[in-house]
Amino acid sequence: MVNSKNTPSEGPHGIDMLPEEFSRLVLESPLVLILVGPNRVVFNMPKNLICAKSSFFDKALNGASQEGVEQTITLPEDDPTIFSQLGYWMCHNQILSIPEALDVMAPAVLVQQLIHLYMMAGKYLMEGALDETYAGIIEVLYNRARFEDALTLMPASLVEQVWEASSPESQLRFLVSEYLARAFIRTGTSVGKPIEQYKGCFTAFPEFGMALVTSMVRSIRMENGIGEEAS
Repeated sequence: MVNSKNTPSEGPHGIDMLPEEFSRLVLESPLVLILVGPNRVVFNMPKNLICAKSSFFDKALNGASQEGVEQTITLPEDDPTIFSQLGYWMCHNQILSIPEALDVMAPAVLVQQLIHLYMMAGKYLMEGALDETYAGIIEVLYNRARFEDALTLMPASLVEQVWEASSPESQLRFLVSEYLARAFIRTGTSVGKPIEQYKGCFTAFPEFGMALVTSMVRSIRMENGIGEEAS
């Protein structure tokens, strides 16, 4: 996940840039003020860099709005802890190290933070952060944790947040339903037996139940060597 010295970094809205250009955006940029959360936690960010990484911030800070005039953006609904991780990605072109994070927090806590980071990156149109965070979630769920802990790793409250904040075509929805489907199959949960913990999810978001059953059927067919084209 770490860019080498000679590797281009992700540049303005998806255009790659060399390390020298990346350094210029950080070192030669004026700072802007980002106030995050209900307590208005202060983040001083290089303007050129944050605008290069996000068309959302580019439009806000370079327009005629109040944010553009004052060079200050207030994000009262966001979590400062998650925004600090997004800021780290913007400044270092990488998300937090999964092994190092797991040294100081439980897998369930890390999964929750990564999912919230993914949703924030999507909210502020940062595709590079989306890709890295998605890979990080998969790394924790499939390589650093056990399927037996699925109810802790992916609790109903987190599922509801994902469905509330994402579109039907969301890659994150697919990841969540696929993971839970595989976990339920590996731990002996049948397709027709809803887990008590997720009953509220099924009621509030019927599409979650449909996605889960579809994923379970697909996983069972794959484990039994039945192709998608088979009748």
